[in-house]
Amino acid sequence: MQKEQISATGIVLSQIPIGDYDKRITILTKELGKINVFVRGAKRPNSPYAAVSDPFAFGEFMLYPGKNAYNLAKVNMTEYFEALHQDLEAIWYGSYFLELADYYGRENVDASEQLNLIYISLKALCDERFCNRLVRAVYECKTLAVNGEQPDFYSCVQCGKKEKLTWFLSRRNGCMCSQCATERPAGAVLVEESALYAMQYVVNAPIGKIFTFRLSDDALLQFEEVMRDYYAKWVDRKFKTLKFLEDI
Repeated sequence: MQKEQISATGIVLSQIPIGDYDKRITILTKELGKINVFVRGAKRPNSPYAAVSDPFAFGEFMLYPGKNAYNLAKVNMTEYFEALHQDLEAIWYGSYFLELADYYGRENVDASEQLNLIYISLKALCDERFCNRLVRAVYECKTLAVNGEQPDFYSCVQCGKKEKLTWFLSRRNGCMCSQCATERPAGAVLVEESALYAMQYVVNAPIGKIFTFRLSDDALLQFEEVMRDYYAKWVDRKFKTLKFLEDI
């Protein structure tokens, strides 16, 4: 009896070869969360599954369940993000985004927000109007919010006041006001009003609206430093693509 096929919209996060001709791919899907999919013949010459089993391939995957993974029956691709492949820097940023999505992805959960975030962020990388560094900082910040792990950007962790928030402390998951810390606390990042507002905006804005602002060089540096410190403190994985980004 032929198994019933399942339709899932998603993006290929990674792929590994299996034997001489096949691949196993990891897909983040809207309906099933992060899943592994076996693709038969993907490495054969002229295989129709060669491109659709590569990272960044986005579309509707028709699957049927196997013992330890799903199997690919057919696929309708809607986006390959070709512009990324014409820009080495953008490729590394995009690859990091996929790694981060893989880290947070779980099977059998609704991943529609994370999938939408990846799609919007990769499109921003393809758009010359946007600075790749800002796209990365926004993506990192919104990823925390989508997964319910964002720090408190709104009130002082010491006194609870919402005014004059001058410092960000990763170890305390939030900000500190200038009255509670007249001098720079150990490990704190200085955050000016524009950088703080940007992080507040990203946390609360609809995903489709997160790339609607620009920052000064100083504010962007502060945004980046907050994200870098926070991820170093609370995310327990070393991402391979970060080394390449740091060398750019």
